[in-house]
Amino acid sequence: MFADEYAPLANPALGIKGLEDLEQAPLIHFEWKKKHPLNPTWAHWFETIGSPPPSNLGHLKFNDESHAIQAAVAGQGVALLSLPLVADELAAGHLISPFGPVLKGFTYHLVMRQDRSTHPNVQAVVDWLRSEAANIKAIRLPLPTSAG
Repeated sequence: MFADEYAPLANPALGIKGLEDLEQAPLIHFEWKKKHPLNPTWAHWFETIGSPPPSNLGHLKFNDESHAIQAAVAGQGVALLSLPLVADELAAGHLISPFGPVLKGFTYHLVMRQDRSTHPNVQAVVDWLRSEAANIKAIRLPLPTSAG
């Protein structure tokens, strides 16, 4: 149906414009319930860019992704968040993506029993899910603007 994507996001009031600005704000983490080497975490993100995380940085850790989202919106730090989950916050300007890269998350598939796939109620749900997935695929981050 769609592949999730994760990007560093922050409240614009923090003034984060580039990677060097990560020295100014805590990193917001959320703990994945299941450990997996491809979980989109800050460690994975820094590994992708080939850089160690800043050593003098504070960290906020949550066991729920929605709490990490709320902390980022509140300006508590920079979070690596799912773009589909924060599409409304991005559209409203409550969060920005000051730099990349975007990490690929997990892929979501629609699975159903073939003998039920033609039932009108099942088809209505499938149509709705495909419509929602198309909206998710259409989410694109605005490119950061350069100051000056």
